[in-house]
Amino acid sequence: MRTIKKYVNRKLYDTKDKSYITMEGLAELIRSGEEVTVIDNRSKEDITAAVLTQLLAREESASGGELPTHMLFGLLQKGGGALSDYARKYATLGHSVLTLAEGEIERRVNKLIRERELTARQGRELSDDLKKSATQMKNWVGGMIEQRLDDLLDAVNLPNRDQVDELNRKIDALTKKVERLEGDED
Repeated sequence: MRTIKKYVNRKLYDTKDKSYITMEGLAELIRSGEEVTVIDNRSKEDITAAVLTQLLAREESASGGELPTHMLFGLLQKGGGALSDYARKYATLGHSVLTLAEGEIERRVNKLIRERELTARQGRELSDDLKKSATQMKNWVGGMIEQRLDDLLDAVNLPNRDQVDELNRKIDALTKKVERLEGDED
């Protein structure tokens, strides 16, 4: 595991090679199969997910993979709820893919047991370990999507679903108070 430190000035430092590395260099390391952890040098917080998200966004942008303009306009016109629903649909799709992977794990482990490459006990342990990893990945992906969605809604100054629900509750309460006050005047 290679540790990369990210400094306040946004420079990245590879502690293994003891040299600075660019975002492109980091992407190349990852493409070559290197496992990395990115740590904020000041807070010591693990910021790997945030940096990987930046790398993915850069690569999508470079490959012309941005969302089409008409789709962005449509999402903004429909408000934060539409953007939230859109992101959640993709999260559900990713969750489904990982669930299918669990079924595939079971199928392949059973095949290894049938072909006597693993004992039944080894197969159960391998299957349990892989399923545990898949579950952790599902939870991590779901959490990251929720966090990124909330960050995006904050950045474009749109309310998230909870904020809209809270505003609706307050409006309902105020409406009831106004109706009561109007009733008292009669």
